[in-house]
Amino acid sequence: MNRRFFFVSASRLSVGMALAGTGALIASESKPHGEKPAEKGHGEKAPEKAAAKPAEKSHGEGHGEKPAAAPKPHAPEATKPPAEAAHKAPVKPKPVAKAKPVKASAGHGRPAPSSAVAKEAESRPQGAEEVYAELKAGNRRFVSGKMRHPNLSNPRIRQTGRDGDRPLAVLLCCADSRVAPELVFDQGVGDLFAIRVAGNVANGDEIGSVEYAVDQLHAPLVVVMGHTECDAVKAIVEGRPVSAALDRMVANIRSAFLRTRAGAPTLKGKSLLKAVGQMNVWASIEETLKGSATVRDLVRSGELKIIGAEYLVETGEVSWMGPHPDQCDFV
Repeated sequence: MNRRFFFVSASRLSVGMALAGTGALIASESKPHGEKPAEKGHGEKAPEKAAAKPAEKSHGEGHGEKPAAAPKPHAPEATKPPAEAAHKAPVKPKPVAKAKPVKASAGHGRPAPSSAVAKEAESRPQGAEEVYAELKAGNRRFVSGKMRHPNLSNPRIRQTGRDGDRPLAVLLCCADSRVAPELVFDQGVGDLFAIRVAGNVANGDEIGSVEYAVDQLHAPLVVVMGHTECDAVKAIVEGRPVSAALDRMVANIRSAFLRTRAGAPTLKGKSLLKAVGQMNVWASIEETLKGSATVRDLVRSGELKIIGAEYLVETGEVSWMGPHPDQCDFV
């Protein structure tokens, strides 16, 4: 019985071991299948491969440095343009040579104005006496109908726009439509600094304008010019009522009328009108000299001359009156 028991026990033991071996085998076979997550971990090598791929990229960049060597094919291309330019160089001078005449023709208008301006500068009157003589000559041309109409061209307009205002003379005259200084003296653009006001009176604005022209623009001559048949003078001489604004403006004319009456009480009609008009010119010169220290200084130094004139609307002639008879009292 003992042997049987031992045999049975041994059999059971062998069976158990066999079963145990089978379980171990099953376990060993199931582990690889269960380690598929480990393959994921093994798949983690993919990130390593991904990490390696950047390395390959960097290695690729090293190979990409071959593009750095690639400039070699571009280098010959870079050298080609100079070669092509060298071939084109002889051709380019031809258009340039053609362009030069075009520029010359385009700028051909410039030499002409410059030469005209140069001639004008040479013939331009200098100083008060020369300007005075030019105004006299211009008025003679106007009266005779032989006007030259100088300095009215487009080059002249451009030249004065470029070089600024440099008038020959200052004209303080009436705003009467019959009295146009540039026409009366046969002058053009930029020649006269015209201050026009009804009755050719000299108050604050007019005196300031004269001072500006002689001090800043260096005009050597001032002409204060009245004219015959002046309506502003007529209004005062005939005693016609005027508005408050006009009365303030023609107060100078009223003063000239009273002076004339005091000096020549028998004058009447056109003789009185003419005498008052001339006295008004003297009054405007006096007011200008008294009202501007700058004008006085320039007259005293001989750099400026200020004279009176009367325009005859009937004939177009200018009657020259000369400097104020009492100028020494004001300068």
